[in-house]
Amino acid sequence: MLLSMFFVTNISGFPMDYYIGRVGLAVAHGPYSEAEVFFRMQSGLIDDSCLAWTAGMEKWRPVQDVINATMRTPPVPTKKSTKKLYRPGAPESFRLSRSKLENYLKCQRCFYLDRRLGIKVPSGPAFTLNIAVDELLKREFDIFRKAGKPHPLMVENCINAVPWPDLVNREEWRHNFTGIQHLHGSTNLELFGAVDDIWVEENGSLIVVDYKATSKAQEINSAEDIGGWFEAYKRQLEIYVWLLRQQDGCTVSDDIYWVYANADKKKPSFNGRLEFDLTLIVEKADDSWVEDALLAAHACLESRAIPEANADCKHCKYFHKASTVFNAKGGSNLL
Repeated sequence: MLLSMFFVTNISGFPMDYYIGRVGLAVAHGPYSEAEVFFRMQSGLIDDSCLAWTAGMEKWRPVQDVINATMRTPPVPTKKSTKKLYRPGAPESFRLSRSKLENYLKCQRCFYLDRRLGIKVPSGPAFTLNIAVDELLKREFDIFRKAGKPHPLMVENCINAVPWPDLVNREEWRHNFTGIQHLHGSTNLELFGAVDDIWVEENGSLIVVDYKATSKAQEINSAEDIGGWFEAYKRQLEIYVWLLRQQDGCTVSDDIYWVYANADKKKPSFNGRLEFDLTLIVEKADDSWVEDALLAAHACLESRAIPEANADCKHCKYFHKASTVFNAKGGSNLL
């Protein structure tokens, strides 16, 4: 059997987890972590004909035997990932952000790979201009919050409310890594999410508000004008509504608002500035689905099996295509 026994180490000098080879293959592939090997097996990039070796093994063994043995017990994450990866049956609570719950709703497989195995989907670039608009709108509404007066946009739209004064005492609710938090007793998941703003009506009911920035030719006056992002945007605010309702002493309105800043790109020149039209979009929230979503996400995380690929997920489509190419080339170039 021709199989290389020459192994490399990572830059810290310590061996990595697994090397994958085949009979007749001169050079082994790797090193791969356990999660990477398991994911490649599930994706078809490593098949049953492959062999595996890791430190402490006397000889190469079928990859299925090696990995299946490790999957019989909960994975032990590294110190770096201890606070990020879910461990089935762990006694401590697990923090789950609003965006991660949204990821579950979009694709259970990608959610599982991320939160259980630490394999993240590729991320897009940060929308820094949108972040700047958010920050400036927060400062603007905070001026009226401090004065106890409604913003002109609220007056224009006959909103009988003011920016909630108590939000200044709960600044962590606006921070991405803290946000509004609630420990869900049935699952031990600590759901959290950061709001842009909260307004308060005369009767004390709180209204969840989100800032959005874009640049479209048409005016943005309704949900239809938002387009394909609307459902995700609505779920985002419904999670915030649900989180607020779990807080002691909070009465929360079903009304949810978007302050939309639409940049005007029809100007004859830039002149070092963008001009935005502000509009207010009002919808009704229904947060009744959040409880069931948490229960389902928890069941997914507790499972020992990776969920099936989602036909509508672009990342699942990519790995399916990669697997097809792998098999067509005999499986030797994509390990």
